[in-house]
This record gives sequence, structure tokens and C-alpha cells, in this order.
Amino acid sequence: MLRTSLRYLLLTIVFFGLFIVPSAYVSAREATDSATKQEKIELIKGKVASKVAELTKAITVGMEGTIERIEEGILTLDVNGKQKTVNTDDETVISKQNKDLSINKLKFDNLEENDEVVVIGEEQIGTDIINAKLVATAPKIIAFVGEVKEVDSRKFTFILVESEEEYTFDFEKYTDSVGLSGNEFKEVGFSKIEEGAKVQLIASPQKNSETRFTALRIIAL
Repeated sequence: MLRTSLRYLLLTIVFFGLFIVPSAYVSAREATDSATKQEKIELIKGKVASKVAELTKAITVGMEGTIERIEEGILTLDVNGKQKTVNTDDETVISKQNKDLSINKLKFDNLEENDEVVVIGEEQIGTDIINAKLVATAPKIIAFVGEVKEVDSRKFTFILVESEEEYTFDFEKYTDSVGLSGNEFKEVGFSKIEEGAKVQLIASPQKNSETRFTALRIIAL
């Protein structure tokens, strides 16, 4: 009877050893694999979040371009042949630099297509989107070198010949003009612009004309 009981006890121990212990081992291994998978998932999440943060990081930029399209609060600029999207809001300062270098505050609705503008704002890295802090229009400036062909002292205008092309310039109160006297430049008035004089100047084009300009700065040689 005692031997039978011992045999029964031994079989019971073997039974638990074969089924219960391996089962516990499998459960522990599954738990370890699950933890490893979770660690990998968290690692991937961290890398994705880091990449997103990198792509959405913004830097302060300043650029000059031409307005191609205007939508509600949004400008599309041509910057050296590349399109940039400029977002504006109520905090964006919009201004205009006049030909006499004075500055006027503008509203978004005052902007027009083909306006030359300077934009300062935050650009998201990896995108062409700028959140503008400042949008300033400025007159387009062109440089000329030529010989004065004709002067109209009553209208304060003169005609300049450059590369056989003729251009008419208006001399305004804010036009800055200097003349070379010896080795020095001195301020001169419109009266010093004479026929046959060699001049260098920068000017801004007038609307609806390809040959008429407003003189901003003149150097009489």
C-alpha cells in the first residue's frame, strides 16, 4: 500500500514537471517577447516624433520676391523662379516704402499682383511656407549709365541715351544728385544736369511706361 502511494506521488510529480513547469516557462517567454516588441514600438515612435519635430522646426528668414497670386491672407511669391507661400495674420506688419524712402502702413487689401515685396518671417524647414511678420513693398530700382541728350528745365525732366536707347527721367524734390568736383562728390541741383553730361543713376519705373522713370539718385561725372 505504501509502495503504491509512493508510485502515485512520483507520477504526480512527473506530470506537473512535464506540463505545468513548461507552461510557466512559455508564459514568461511570451511576456519577455511582448516587452521587447513594446520597446521597439516606443523606439520607432521616438524616431518618428524626432523627424516630425525636425521638419516642423522654423527658422527666421528674409527674402525679396514678386507677388504672383493673392488669396485671403495668403501670398504666392516668385523668388528667383521658385514659388513661396506666405501666410499673414492680424499681427503681420504690412508697409510700403515710397520713392522718397518714407514708409506708410498698409492693409493686406492694398497689396497687388506683380508688387515687389520684402518678406521677413518664420520658414518651416523642408517646406516653402513662411509665416510672415513683415511684408513691405518697395519700388523696383534699375541702374542706368549714359549721356544726357535733352533737358527740360520747366518740367524738370531729362532724356538719357544708353546703348542707343532713349529714356525719360523725372527729377523730383527727393531726387538725390551729386557731381564729381576734382576728387570729391558734392551735392548738385537739377541745373547741373546738362546736355552731353555723362551720368550714372538709379531710378524706379513709372506705371504704364517702359521708357519713363523717376530718378532716385544721380551721379554726374
